[in-house]
Amino acid sequence: MPIRHALWACSANRALIARDSHNPVRSPGDQVLLATRDKIGLIASPELEVDARRFAELLSAGKADEGVQLWRGQLLAGLDAGDWLVALRDQYRDELSGALALLADRAASSGDRERAMRLLRERMALDPFSEDATRGLMRELASAGDRAAALRV
Repeated sequence: MPIRHALWACSANRALIARDSHNPVRSPGDQVLLATRDKIGLIASPELEVDARRFAELLSAGKADEGVQLWRGQLLAGLDAGDWLVALRDQYRDELSGALALLADRAASSGDRERAMRLLRERMALDPFSEDATRGLMRELASAGDRAAALRV
């Protein structure tokens, strides 16, 4: 289903999306939603804050802790909008995984093994097939003296 139709189906969004609109539809706070027959999107404005954009900005600025705290689950969860959304979700998941790896390494280096293990478990929940996350958790568990748990990972 095209994203425009998915958003149109929600009655709360009907006021924002004009069926044949080729002009921006203004929303409260002068934030702009652009809706055309083929596309729907937000036009950047100083008043508009998008959590996904802020997440990327924080990671780029080296503020992985703050960026990870913004994560609330899959991007546009529940929306089936095609390959472009799958690719974008994969990109954000990979960025989160990298941030969790960085934070886990920092925690392990500073001796905070419990935090490192928690972050590595979060990373494994995000990507169960990550060999790097699995090895990291096994290493931390073994270093903590829990070899049995390390072997169960």
